Amino acid sequence: MAPRRVETEIDQLYQLPLAEFTAARNTLAKTAGADAAEVRKLAKPPIAAWAVNQLYWRDRATYDRLIDAASVRRAAHGKMLSGKGGDIAAAEQTHATATRKAMEAIRALMSASGQEMTAATTQAVHDTLQALPGSITPGRLTKPLKLAGFEAL
Repeated sequence: MAPRRVETEIDQLYQLPLAEFTAARNTLAKTAGADAAEVRKLAKPPIAAWAVNQLYWRDRATYDRLIDAASVRRAAHGKMLSGKGGDIAAAEQTHATATRKAMEAIRALMSASGQEMTAATTQAVHDTLQALPGSITPGRLTKPLKLAGFEAL
């Protein structure tokens, strides 16, 4: 199996309904040849990570607006910390708006997929949206994210 094909099929795993992930991963591992061991290691995401993955795969414009707003927010904080000024209030407002719209989109995606949006899931999704972009490949989160260190600013 060509590596690109495996990558495409892995992307497809993270787009599936959550209940189908494990069986599809195991099926893919059987046909992945030299990549089988790596495929078997792929973790089924918890509901909050899955929900954010669905935003990436099904509403990329909203996801991209959130990532852009996060970049602007981090840049504004970086300027302020380096003594170069920066409009933190505007950056925070833009990011808050993008986060709210992402939450609304995720609620709609969850509802359409028949998944319950509990208070715990809502908090974990919100925390993850606040922490984006992370170091994980977009659309392949395997756990919720949290801000830490400088990123928490």
